[in-house]
Amino acid sequence: MFYILLTILAAFAQSSRDLLAKKLANKVNPYTLSFGILSIVSVVCLAMVILVYLFPNFFNTELKIDFTYNFVIVFLLTGAMFAISAVLMNKAFQISELSLIIPILNFSPVFTLLLSPFLLSELPNNQAIIGIFLILFGSYILRLDLKKYSLFQPIQSLFNDKGALLMLAVAFIWGLDTILGKIGAGQTNPYFWTFSTRLMTTILLLPMVIKSDKNWVSSLKENSFNFLIMGGFVAFSIIAQTIAVLKLDAAIVGSLLRFATLSSVFFGWWFLKEKNFLEKISGAIIMIVGVIFISWN
Repeated sequence: MFYILLTILAAFAQSSRDLLAKKLANKVNPYTLSFGILSIVSVVCLAMVILVYLFPNFFNTELKIDFTYNFVIVFLLTGAMFAISAVLMNKAFQISELSLIIPILNFSPVFTLLLSPFLLSELPNNQAIIGIFLILFGSYILRLDLKKYSLFQPIQSLFNDKGALLMLAVAFIWGLDTILGKIGAGQTNPYFWTFSTRLMTTILLLPMVIKSDKNWVSSLKENSFNFLIMGGFVAFSIIAQTIAVLKLDAAIVGSLLRFATLSSVFFGWWFLKEKNFLEKISGAIIMIVGVIFISWN
């Protein structure tokens, strides 16, 4: 029960970070926002790596790094893709409603399934295909506007929403990252992989921050408390779900983490006064059911 609660708290922390990022998105440069958050995450993940080194039996793993050519390529690709996805997500926050774009991230396992046959030689079964259709149907319901409804209105709404398209690109990157992470973590361990890739992402973002934001130093100072809170939320979420996976089935953890979608839709309605709550929460629930079908595949 404790680890189930821990995973739900990880989902809540994740959606809390998204709410704060949405509120800051129009005040802070998206590159600076990404850099500020990931800097805190990298420091906390480093502390986690040190704990794994000191107490390997508790974490049921040990620090090992196999610096092969494949590892280095996957490592660099993951760092670069995560940097791109972090910036795209914060740009999406500037443009679109929180309750419309966060559920789009449920497409990430769909992209993982579609890419797996080519990269991992893994084929989806009938249950996974049902999950894909549920996610597609859920995304249709998510975009419903009963006052303007026509058969193609939700589809037009999606493709006219630049923020949603940016988040769809993030979902694609996350789906590919899942596959690359499976390869990379197999040559070290999940803790070191998480820390090293987040650190690489932070390093790659720094020149982008300097080039795109002339006031990045003052911006980091002015919003340091917000960055600390958001980075803390992300770091807690990463550590909590990593610990939970040691005690629970990965499919259970993955399914429980999808509660972040529901809380983000609720936060958008409650704190940001976003409309069409019933349609959005219904679509989000259907998408989560689809993800569960895939996760329990």
